[in-house]
This record gives sequence, C-alpha cells and structure tokens, in this order.
Amino acid sequence: MESLLKDVRQKLANAREICPGMSNDMYLLTDYMSKHTNDTIVPMGVLVMVTCVMDDLEKGRNGFGGEFPEEVNVRKEFILNEIWRFPQVIDAIADEEFANQVRAEWKNLFGSEPPKKINTKEIEITNSYPEYIKVAVDWWANAISSPKFDNGDAMPAMLTLMMASSAKEYTPDEKLKSFVESGEKPIVLALGAMSFETGSDRAKLDMFVNAFKKTGQRAVIQGFRKTLENYELPDTMIAVGSIPHSWLFRHAKCVIHHCGFGTTSAAMIYGVPSIPVPHVLDQLGFAMQLEKKDVATKHIKAKDLSEQTIIAAIEELNSTYAVKKRKAEAISEKISTEHGVETAVRLIEEKM
Repeated sequence: MESLLKDVRQKLANAREICPGMSNDMYLLTDYMSKHTNDTIVPMGVLVMVTCVMDDLEKGRNGFGGEFPEEVNVRKEFILNEIWRFPQVIDAIADEEFANQVRAEWKNLFGSEPPKKINTKEIEITNSYPEYIKVAVDWWANAISSPKFDNGDAMPAMLTLMMASSAKEYTPDEKLKSFVESGEKPIVLALGAMSFETGSDRAKLDMFVNAFKKTGQRAVIQGFRKTLENYELPDTMIAVGSIPHSWLFRHAKCVIHHCGFGTTSAAMIYGVPSIPVPHVLDQLGFAMQLEKKDVATKHIKAKDLSEQTIIAAIEELNSTYAVKKRKAEAISEKISTEHGVETAVRLIEEKM
C-alpha cells in the first residue's frame, strides 16, 4: 500500500517551526505550497506539486488560480534556486518511509540525489579536530543561507573555498596538445555527468556541432561517449575524456556547462567566460550569479536548448567577449590572492 501524508497544508504552513534553519526563500515556497496543495498526498504527488510550482515560478503566475503573491514574485528566481532542498522539509513533516519514497521519485525525475538536513548535534566529532572544523561541519551540513550568497556579492569568497593550493601537473597527449596549439582557443563543451548518456544522443550533439560550424568556432567536446562512437567530428573539433579543469580551462575561449558548483568555480578560478545551460536545481542560481558578474552570456534553459539558441549565445559571447574575459580574469586574480582555509574559517565564524 502506498504511503500517505495527511494534513499537508497545515504542516507546510508551519514549516518554520517544524523544520527550522532553512532560508526565508524556502519558507516563502512552503507558504505558497500550503495554499494550493492537496491536504492528503502520495509521494509522487509531492513531485507533481513541486513541478507545478516550479512552472509557476518560471512563468511568474499562479497556475492554480488567483493572484501570484508579490513577495514570491520578487524572490522567484532565488526560490527556484532553493527548491532542490525541499525534500528536507518532507523529511521533517513526514515519516521516514514516506520521505524515502519522495527521495527515490525525486532522483528518478530530476536525476540527482537531494541532500538531507543533518542534525549535527547527533554526530560525534572527536576532540582531535579543532573547534573551527566542528563549526564548519555544522554550518555546511545545514546549508545556512545568507542574502550576500543569494545575490552573488560574496561569490569570490565562495569560490576561494574550492581553491586548491596547487594544481597537479597534467601532460596532454600529442593529439590534444597539437589541436590546442594549432589555432584560436576553442570553446570547451563540458556538460559533466549530464552528457554521459545511457544511449546515443545524436540530436543534442548535432545541435552543438552545427552551431560551432556555423559560427566558425573550434571546440573541445567532453562527454557524449556513446554518441561519438559512430560520429565523425570535423577537423575543427576534438573529443576528449576526463581532463583536469586546471589545464583545459586555461586553454579555452569559453566553457559551455550546466553550472554545477565545481565547473562554475573552475571557470572563475581559471578566468574563462561561460555559456550557461542550467538543467536542474541549484544550477540556475549559479548561472544567474555568473550573469550578474557579467562573465557569462544569458543562460539557455535546458528545455530551450536548440541549434539556434546556442548560436545566439555564441554570437552574444563574441560581441561582448573582451569585457567578459577581462572581468573573469579580474575575479581569477582576486581568488588567487585569497587564502582558502583562512577565508573559510572567517566566514564560518561570522555566520555563527
């Protein structure tokens, strides 16, 4: 028998008390949901509710009928960035069996594992760790949000937490080395795990290859392994496997990516502009931050991805490249002068 969650509206309306420690944007989301969801719901119903609300947020209207709350409309982009944490609310208002079913359905639909909200008071941390490490575990585990991080003002500080003290040396093979040195810097197509197909995805790869051809761009293509088994690339493009960002991005004109935190960080660390193609969850938020810093083109929503939208993004990049490259390099320079561990400790202490 399928699990049921009852009194859903009241539980969502009381999320601040039942599930403390979330961001105000999350509570705006739960308030909105509490007015429009069914009062009894199955796990898949949670996913239906979430996708309907995501559609409302993207379109800035109330698809359930009635007015769209102004406070939600003003913060809709940030709420979209927070929605990936919503299973943490379900963890608090539902029993474990129901919550686990929601998480399983969430992973099937969105392709990612939603994070759990950890009660660090229940975690034993040995005294061999400094106090600031214990604080860091608590701060990061509960993902405390702040307005500065929401609007991107503290982006360099966020990125410095990811900065390694030194990159491991990497030596490319002769084919890649020759390609990189034989012409203008290429665009790097790096869609990460989302380009690792379960089957051939020729239509998507065709979009990028044709767009690169029509705009006269050289390209390095990561992923699409299955598709490339029977795919002939022109001489102006090369397919590669896993290569350290520390080497590849330094040789790139720009990077086309889904704006996961790692790739977004690397683009800033190595001073390269981006063409964002956010796909799910937090990726839209990182794409917006790159746009705000003027180191990226206007993002392409995954559902709008086409040969034409890719060409438009490349043309936008070309027309503003000098500015975007200069600003990306300025952020890279700033990051290189910051001390990652010390900065992390300071930020943690400020928030606590």
